[in-house]
Amino acid sequence: MHSKIQAAIASFSAFISVRMIAALVPIFVFPVYFDAYLYYVPAGIAYVKGALPDSVNPEHPPLAKYIIGFFAVYLNNATLASLLFSVLTAVVAFYLVEKMGGNGSIAVWLLAFEIETVSLALYPMLDGFMLFFALLGLYFIWEGTRILDMMVGGVSFGLAIASKWEAFFLAIPVLIFVLSEKKWLAAGLATAFAVLTYICSYLSFIAAKGFGAFIGLQIWMGQFALASHASIATPIMILNKLVGTFIFHTTTYGRVTGYDSGLHPEAFRLLGTNYISFADSIGAPVLLLYLPVMYWCFRKWRKSRASRLVVLLLSGILAWEISLGNAIETWFFAPGAIIVALTLGLVMNWRPKLRRVDYLYLAIAALWPIYAASLILVRIALYWTAI
Repeated sequence: MHSKIQAAIASFSAFISVRMIAALVPIFVFPVYFDAYLYYVPAGIAYVKGALPDSVNPEHPPLAKYIIGFFAVYLNNATLASLLFSVLTAVVAFYLVEKMGGNGSIAVWLLAFEIETVSLALYPMLDGFMLFFALLGLYFIWEGTRILDMMVGGVSFGLAIASKWEAFFLAIPVLIFVLSEKKWLAAGLATAFAVLTYICSYLSFIAAKGFGAFIGLQIWMGQFALASHASIATPIMILNKLVGTFIFHTTTYGRVTGYDSGLHPEAFRLLGTNYISFADSIGAPVLLLYLPVMYWCFRKWRKSRASRLVVLLLSGILAWEISLGNAIETWFFAPGAIIVALTLGLVMNWRPKLRRVDYLYLAIAALWPIYAASLILVRIALYWTAI
């Protein structure tokens, strides 16, 4: 017990230190998400001051924006909310991996240096809050030995969906996992509490305009999501998405749109008009293990309960990417990076001793932001030289 406490303290210290250092130089290393301050912070402030969820930024559920608004209005710091929830996510990740029989310190170490998950600590994006609640729900549902666990897990996933709809792609695989174990009552309770929790996030709206208006808003949100992100599922489009997803998860490259040699001097042409950039969406090497980890877990499908869950979760994220397009976005990248980091925390702990290659991998993951920063600084220098 004493060693686990020491490991937890060391993990969280590294995690928080990286977050604090990153906050000093976010523009050089980490993606900048202006959406947070253009849409989510103003919406959150408006909600806290009495605006209804259909009046400002209605395309997303309101819970995460309420949290952002509370920190912005009462603490005068919306970013503090994302930093706090980022640390809480690391705490849940640590104890979830330990509960599953793995090494929580390794999982937290990887997340501490993963660029997209660090970015979620620097900007009040909805994804960070959604991922915390989803991971918390997974923590309670993992064992599911008590009815209360499933109820709390359902509430947690309801909060995740009430933060951002993309949580469906994590909640549905978890529901399939519970059903595969023939826990019918548990699955029903978790689903019911998730639905009730989601509805409760709109209580102010329902009280003001009625339940019919709530249903109408949900239909509009679904139509907006399809119009904004989904595309016609022609064979060519599906193939293009599959190829794009494969490239994304077997490299550290980001696809460049609107190529400009002044802005992207390091980019090179690939597959016709597509350009690939080292610096546009570059994360820790944890991304490189996305598909190999999924393959490894699939091989152990029948022998390992944890492997079945990981395969379902990663399959959900892949379905999410393929159905919503090839955009290299944090809402695709961060969930996959978290699940892979959790899995590596399991895999490395199942071995009697860590081999040299494992330590090398952890070291590379820690140094990766320096490499990304150097590429981006070269890009900026070349751009200013050109003009």
